[in-house]
Amino acid sequence: GGDKGGMQALINMIKATKNPIMCICNDRGDQQVRNLAPHCFDIKFRKPDNLLVAKRIKSILEGEGKRVDPVAIEATVEACGHDIRQVLNHVQFFGGGRATSQKDTQVALSPFEAVTQLLSPP
Repeated sequence: GGDKGGMQALINMIKATKNPIMCICNDRGDQQVRNLAPHCFDIKFRKPDNLLVAKRIKSILEGEGKRVDPVAIEATVEACGHDIRQVLNHVQFFGGGRATSQKDTQVALSPFEAVTQLLSPP
C-alpha cells in the first residue's frame, strides 16, 4: 500500500483519545487493517437477506405513496447485491420511485455509460 504513516497516526489517535473512533473496512485480512485490529473493537456484519431488504424497500416506497411491484423490488435487490443504499438510488434514478425494473437491468454502469445515459435525450 501507499500508506506513509497514516495508519500509525490513526493508531496513536485511538490510543490517545477518550472519544470512540469508528473505523470501517472492506477487507479484514488486509495487512494495514490487521495492524489496526488490535486497537479496535471488531464488529462483523453480514450481507442482509434478499427478502428482508425487499420488505424494507417496499415499506419505504409505500410510506412515500409509491406503487410497489414486489417482483421488481426483489429483482432490483438481487441485482444491487442486497445493498439498501444502491437499491434506493436505483429505484429513485431509474424507476422514479415506481420500482418497475426488470431482473436483467444492468445496475453497475461504467462512468462513460452513466454520462451517456444522463446526457442523452429520452
